[in-house]
Amino acid sequence: HRTADDVLAAAREMVASGACRFFVIVGAAPLATALEPLAASGLSVVANPEWSTGMRSSLLAAVSLARRAGCTRLVVGLGDQPFVEPTAWSRLAASDAPVAVATYEGRRGNPVALGSITWDELESEGGDPDTGARSLVNRHPDWVAEIPCEGDDRDIDTLEDLPPWKH
Repeated sequence: HRTADDVLAAAREMVASGACRFFVIVGAAPLATALEPLAASGLSVVANPEWSTGMRSSLLAAVSLARRAGCTRLVVGLGDQPFVEPTAWSRLAASDAPVAVATYEGRRGNPVALGSITWDELESEGGDPDTGARSLVNRHPDWVAEIPCEGDDRDIDTLEDLPPWKH
């Protein structure tokens, strides 16, 4: 499972990108506490009381927050992917495609950028609570731009996932 250290490492990479505003949607209080060191860098932590219902609730919370903040683009990533490079975040934020997807050696991954043109549809669609934006991407392949990125978006969910990354 995600540890506070993994989420902090992923958030540090996001903040290092220099892309606009930074919001992290969390469900558990220990994660919010772990992210406090990044507050001086402009990181805002937002609680999602519905986090246990699945990833979709966090995505919808992010869309709502982006609307209220007057944003026109939202770059979404996961807290258990600490090896996503800062350049991935900034490249996706700079894209003007309705949907920009990070690719790693030709394989689609995270983060994903969603222009405001996609938000109404994201909010109105139903579906699997753990799907995130995947169904939107599948329905609108003409909206998608693949953005080549360095780094790796593999999940670090368990201690067994760590050995390839230890140096």
